[in-house]
Amino acid sequence: MSTTGYAYAIRIIQAPGFIRGLSAFFLPLLPYIAIRLG
Repeated sequence: MSTTGYAYAIRIIQAPGFIRGLSAFFLPLLPYIAIRLG
């Protein structure tokens, strides 16, 4: 990954709305993923 792409990814990850959306999307999936992985 290039330096520009890396900085862009960090900027996206640091966005508060992105964090809230990601956790709201993935937290309900964690038990399902854990069950699927056994």
